[in-house]
Amino acid sequence: MKNMILSVLLSVVMTEATTAPTPNIVYVPNSSRSWSKTVISGDANYDNTVNIADAVLLQKYMSSGEFDGNVSCFDINSDGIIDSFDMILMRQAVINQKEPVEHIYAVDMLNSAESIPESGRVLTNVPEVSAYLSEFIPDTAEIQTYLDKYNDDFFENNNLILMPFNQKYGRGVFYNVSSVGKIRPKRSRGLNDDIFIALEAEYGAYRVLYPITDTKLLIQAGVPKNEVNSGDNVSVYDSYEVKTDMEAVSYTSPDNKQEICITQETIGDLSDIRVFLKNNKISYKALTFLTSYGDKPFTADGEWSVDENGNNVFSNGTTYSLIWYDDHVIINHQVENERWEYVSVTFDSDVVV
Repeated sequence: MKNMILSVLLSVVMTEATTAPTPNIVYVPNSSRSWSKTVISGDANYDNTVNIADAVLLQKYMSSGEFDGNVSCFDINSDGIIDSFDMILMRQAVINQKEPVEHIYAVDMLNSAESIPESGRVLTNVPEVSAYLSEFIPDTAEIQTYLDKYNDDFFENNNLILMPFNQKYGRGVFYNVSSVGKIRPKRSRGLNDDIFIALEAEYGAYRVLYPITDTKLLIQAGVPKNEVNSGDNVSVYDSYEVKTDMEAVSYTSPDNKQEICITQETIGDLSDIRVFLKNNKISYKALTFLTSYGDKPFTADGEWSVDENGNNVFSNGTTYSLIWYDDHVIINHQVENERWEYVSVTFDSDVVV
């Protein structure tokens, strides 16, 4: 019903409530400075080998389109298409028990780069890596870490794809590599392929909680030599969709000890409202899910006052008010017309993060 709060998402304490469920933690400024993963082509069930079980999953996917995982593992020849050629290679791998083909993916924060090129590069030896990184990394010690990682032994069987990337939100690494593939508009001998690196973002639905940054990342993909050529063009596919209608407003208690963040997103004629409590410097605790009808009720505008009981109140006087207590805050918001709803949330201090 319109005049009721839709659901209790996580840890909400109404005035009448006696217990609360375990709260969910929403990590925001990620402290990780790198990410890495080794992917085996054709390993659909992630048991680090390619066997008949993987072939069965590929056959099922090709016949029904059903697969509970990342379908890029089925693109064994990395041509951007999952077809009978991949099934042939899968069967050959199962019958001949060849060594699994590994793709080595990594994402690092760049420490010294002030600007980065817009295009990536396929590199085939150590000198090429050194020359390319020197174009945008001024710190020779930082370059050396990649020369140690991608040495002559690495290039015996692999080529290296490097792609600088500008991350706009969040401190730390919030992207990982989901797959590397090729786009071949023309299958003609002598033409190079367009390589795309598919990225996955880890922001969740609450990108607006993350600080705006200008973080330089280096996307890395080590692949077998027969899969990419030195002249191939490299681009990035970022699958993360920014919800431009979502807003975030933060409010701080009078003693500056507690901070809540309220996100609002318009969905049709409704406003989806989520309330978060800032746990510490690296996380938020999701508290509750509210709703409103029409415009988003929470704004950055407001004034402090004191109610008849001596409690501090922050309000814009029209669509919301926050009544602050020592251990909780009562959040009032306009639902529609002149009707209001309220919810009381506690400041739990014993949450482990």
